This record gives sequence, C-alpha cells and structure tokens, in this order.
Amino acid sequence: MTPPNDNNAAANQIAAEMRGIRVEPVQEQASYTMKVNRYAPAFPETLVPFHGSNAGLMNQIAGSTTESYIREGIDYREDRLFYGYDGQFLVSGHDQVRVNNLPSGLKIDPDAKIVLASPISREGMKRHLAKNYQVDITRLLGALAEKFRTHAIVPEGFLPEVLAHWTLGTYLYMAFQYYPYLWIKSDRENSGKSRLTRILAHLCFRAGGAPQINPTPAVIYRAVDQEGQTFIVDEFDNIAEQTKDVLMGVLNGGFERGGTVPRCDQQKNYDVKKMNAYGPKVFAGLEMPLPRTFQSRTIPIYMLPKKPDEQILPFDPTVDLELGRELQFLRDDMGVWALENAKACATAALKRDALGMPATAINRLEDIMVPLHALAQVAGTDCKPFAALCEYLIEMKMDQQENAKGKLIRVLGSFLPREQDTIRKYTADLVVAFEQGGSELERALSSQTHA
Repeated sequence: MTPPNDNNAAANQIAAEMRGIRVEPVQEQASYTMKVNRYAPAFPETLVPFHGSNAGLMNQIAGSTTESYIREGIDYREDRLFYGYDGQFLVSGHDQVRVNNLPSGLKIDPDAKIVLASPISREGMKRHLAKNYQVDITRLLGALAEKFRTHAIVPEGFLPEVLAHWTLGTYLYMAFQYYPYLWIKSDRENSGKSRLTRILAHLCFRAGGAPQINPTPAVIYRAVDQEGQTFIVDEFDNIAEQTKDVLMGVLNGGFERGGTVPRCDQQKNYDVKKMNAYGPKVFAGLEMPLPRTFQSRTIPIYMLPKKPDEQILPFDPTVDLELGRELQFLRDDMGVWALENAKACATAALKRDALGMPATAINRLEDIMVPLHALAQVAGTDCKPFAALCEYLIEMKMDQQENAKGKLIRVLGSFLPREQDTIRKYTADLVVAFEQGGSELERALSSQTHA
C-alpha cells in the first residue's frame, strides 16, 4: 500500500479515525499499515443483580443461551466440521456424536424430516475414528488430478490440479466464506462436458454419482438446503424456464456462506422460510449469455472436442468395479482429511496476505482463489497451477469483453496441437495475424502447426 500524498494525508487520517481505524507509518517498509481498534463493552468485574419488577425476566435473559440450527448435511461450528447421517454426526477430532449430544447451543431443525446417508463409507468412518490413520494428501491430490487427466480432455494443462483441489474443497466448503462454481461450457456438442460432470459427480461431496438433468425446484431446495451436497447440473441450456429461474436464484445467493433464498412453505400456511443456498455447484451446457455478476463467481472451463489422436480411458464405475472401489477410497480419504484439517484451512483462508496469491487476484477473483490457495497451503502442494488459473480467468474475462475475437481464438486453437498452455501462449499472435490477414495469418498458423 503506497503512502498517501501530503494533500490527502490529513483527510485520510481524519476519515480513518472516524471509522475507528488508526493509521501508522511503518518506516522500515516505507509504507502504511492499518491497525483496527476493535469495539468491546467495558463490563465491571461483578455485575450487580437485577432488581425491581423486571428482575425475574432480566435474570432469565442473562442466564439463557442462544441456540441455532445446525445444517445436517455439512456444517462448520466452533472450529469443527460436522457430517450428519442417520441421527448422528461425524465430527472433527476423530469423533462421532449423536443428535441429542450436540454441543451446547446447537440443535436440529425439527422441520427437517430427511434421513441422510453418510458421505463416506463404513470403512471410511473406521479410518476417521482411528486416531493413528493419516491421509497421504500429496498422493490423494495426485490421484484426483490423474482421474481428470486420463478420463477426460481438459483444455489447459493446469486444470487437472485445479480440479483436484476444488473437488477436495467440496468436503469442507463450510469452513470458507466463499466457494467458486464450475461453469463447464462449449459452443458445440460432443465436447466432453457431460463426461467431466460425471467424473465430478462420482468424486465430489454428496454429489450422488450422477449430474442432475432438469431438476425440479423441490429437488434443488432439498439437495442444496438440507443435504448440503455438491449440486451438479448438466444440460443447463435445456432446463425449463421456471426451474432455471429458481436455480439462478440459488446460484446468485449461494456463493457466500450464509447466503439464503426465501421460499414459501406450503405445509405451514405458506410461511416464508430462508433456504440455505451456499455450497459448491457445477453447471454444464452449451455456451449461453449469463449475467456478469454470476460469471464473476465461476471458474469457466471451455471444452473442446476430442481430436482423433487423443486417447482417454473409459469411465463407467458401475461396470469397472475396480474403478468404483478406487473412487470410494478417494471419497473416503477426502472426507477423513477434511474432518481433521477444516480448522487449519479456515484459519489459512482468513490470512489472505499470507497465501501468496498473484497480485492480479483482486476483488471477486481474490474470493475465488482464496479457498484453493488455503487448501494448497495446508496440504503443502504447489500453487503454480493457481497462478496459471488466475491468468486464465483474466484472459477469459477479456474474451467476454471482446466476444468475436475470443471466439476466433478458440476456433483457431481447436486446430492447433493441444500441448500445455498452447492456446493461451499464442493468443496475441493469432489475433494480430488475423487482423493483418494474408501471409501473416498463414505464417502464424504454419508456425503453430509445427510448434
């Protein structure tokens, strides 16, 4: 942060003091740091007992405790992560508690009438409760990235690692203030969108093994509000308009923890109820115009058709039983690791300046990057893929601003060798060559074909 100039220094000082903030120069760094004076009431060491006609009521208030409903599918309270299932919870600290033994101040919503299955298997629960079991997080993230690399064609070399961390984060997203969405899109069919959503549906938290196609509003409310699942929708462009309006409301309100969407409860005289909307979401479909505020909450993944010389492995866990067992083991280890590392990830996310994020990650882009960097810091993994992601997101935003030029780049890129970062690396050259036309365009395409 650069020091204020002489003309504005006094005004900035007065404005800061009015907000309760003291600005002090740090001479060693030749910059300014903000120190916040927190407000707190000054209580005497001993409170005088209440007297008079309201004594009983006041003492009752003083001795009462505030209760709140815990989100059954997943919640993060008192520095602990909770996974609800069958009347009990798996809890951070290699622990398990029944509903009637929840910590003071937490209780179940009496209107919640669903019985959830555990998000991890019985073997996974055993590993969670065994205090001597340690997840090899480097191996786990490597295996996740390999699934995205070998079973799908992703357009950028850094995306398998990004998707691996994003998938792991779905198991503890309640520990973060924000969690980004995935927008898997293409301007043509048969480009691998549905395959990628199927892989995510078999790996992400409570995703159920299959993406939703044209879900009803009731399904959306239950899946997001009560189950807290990773909500994955395929063929987003074909969803009925009524459902799309509901879904867009959930997407607009569900990027930040605490986000809710109002709905009328038909079983209670249409009383208005606030539905939890926060959680990880994936939507896939043909490219379509979306509000800019909504686009800013997403990581867009622009898919391209598989080329004849590109090979990927089949993905059908219902037939390939060995693959199915491996996916279950991955889900279990993600859950076990999340339960024991949620507090560390939440703490890391609060210290944004210590995450080593790119300087270009500001405003909403910073909100997107924070959970990924926090996960990498706690896991001890490389942050280089996220730097590449940040650059990619900035370029995608530029493409949206120059729509025709961005589409041209993607079309030209689909004819080039898909080596790591090839499309992004030569974007500027291709655009300049196209604008110049003739021999320049031929030269640029020729050089890329032999690169």
